[in-house]
Formats: sequence, C-alpha cells, structure tokens
Amino acid sequence: MSIIQLNSNGAAVTQWQQFLASLGYAVGTPDGIFGPATQAATQAFQTKEGLTADGIVGPSTYAAAAALGFSEGSNPGGGSSPVIANFLGIDVFHGNGTIDWNAVKADPQNIKFVYVKATQGSTFQDPCYAANIKGATATGFATGAYHFFSLESTAQSQADNFIQQVGDTYPYTLPPAFDYEMNVTGADSASVLAAIETWLNAVKSKWGITPVIYSSVNYWSQLGNPAGFSQYPLWLANYNPGMPGVPGGWNEWAIWQYSESGSVSGVSGAVDMNKYNTASGLLPAS
Repeated sequence: MSIIQLNSNGAAVTQWQQFLASLGYAVGTPDGIFGPATQAATQAFQTKEGLTADGIVGPSTYAAAAALGFSEGSNPGGGSSPVIANFLGIDVFHGNGTIDWNAVKADPQNIKFVYVKATQGSTFQDPCYAANIKGATATGFATGAYHFFSLESTAQSQADNFIQQVGDTYPYTLPPAFDYEMNVTGADSASVLAAIETWLNAVKSKWGITPVIYSSVNYWSQLGNPAGFSQYPLWLANYNPGMPGVPGGWNEWAIWQYSESGSVSGVSGAVDMNKYNTASGLLPAS
C-alpha cells in the first residue's frame, strides 16, 4: 500500500486524484503531483468519511475509499482503458425546447448519437419525446430513449409508463436507458436495488434488449456498489477533468456524460454532452 501525501508524485497519486475527482472533489487536473489542492481535497474526503483530516492517504483512508469502489493499483481511470470515439453525443429533454436536428448534424463538434428522455416516474411522459426521437432518428443520428427513475411510485408502474411511451417495439440503435440519480440512506438501499432490478428486468423482458444504467460514482456508492449489475452497460455522469473512475461493480464506462453545460447548434441553452467508448460495442462499428 502506497502512503501518499503532500509532495508525493507518481501513478498512485494520479489514481487517487482521479478517484477524488469522480466524487466531485476539486483536485484540478489529475497530474500525479500531490500538491495543496489534492491535500485539501483529501482532507475534505476524510472529514466527510469521519476520519482524521490529516491529508495523508494511509490505511484508514484507503479503507474508506475502497468502500466507495476505489481499488489501489488498478487502472488510474478506475477500470479498463476506454477507447474514446472521435465523435460526441448529446441527451435531450423537453427543457431543450424545439430542436433543429439539421443544425445539430452540421455542428462542427461531430455529434453522432442522441439519447432522448421518454418518461419520469409512473405518470410523466416527456411532451417532446416523439418529436425528438423521430427528428433525431430521421436526421441520421443513432438514438435511444431513457427513463428518469423516481422513488415516488413502484418500479413496475414506471417500466409500464416507459414501455407505453416508447411502444410495443424498440427500433432504436442505442439500448433503453435507466437514469438513476437518487440520494438514499443505507437502510433504504436494499429496497431501492430491488426496485432497480424490477425496472431493468421488465424492460429487458419486453424488448429482449439489455438496458443501460446512467448514474454517478456518488449515487451508486450510496447503494453500496452492489455486484450483479455489470451486465448493464454504464452511462457515467462525471463533470470533472481527467479520465473518470467508475462505480464499484463495473470495469469500464460505455458512455461518459462529461458536461451538463455544452453548447450545440440547433439546441437552445445548455445541453448534456457525452463521449463514447468504442470498446463497449453499443454502437455498430463504423
């Protein structure tokens, strides 16, 4: 175990910086140099985890990090090395208004795929879903539909809502996606995990397609980084600089939502931006 602290440097520091960044701590660009910013971020992490905030990454700090999915000596990015495509994707919902898909296609950032919000909870159906999914698909984008999960209704009723909105068949290139962004306590995690499995199983049973899970290290770690979900490709939300680590249970991300404040021609206001890992195989090889 490498004890690292102020003025340490090397791969162990880079891995630690990327782990902290994946949790939202401000470390700047992970550069392998344990400077004042990394020390402050380490102290903030230690304080949150109930440890002595000495800024030194030793056994107790590594143990707390391991409970959140950290594994010393693994790939500095927290999993397998991704092969990042030379194109980007976006995800959209009714808040983005009417979208000019031809303008999106002409955008120099080379947008190639689009996820469209279909539903939320058991009753909400995005009023722009039909226009967005049809417009994006007709313009030549690889598309997929996603559901925003809620704890306010049963998972089965939410799966039913999603299936009703999308239709009896799922004709899109990207798998259906399950958007999980919930803060839960340890006492609630078992019931939440059961609900997640119910939704995933219902959707997979309906269309015979394995869904994608969208989440972050922070949200997923609150569920205890459960095993058994690695069969579902990971759509990772992480807005920090540097290659992101992945939640416990996965070795790599398939899609990385790296920004929630992008700008794309044809879309009003800020838009979520995504990178694609070609090693995931979600999209046909071009």
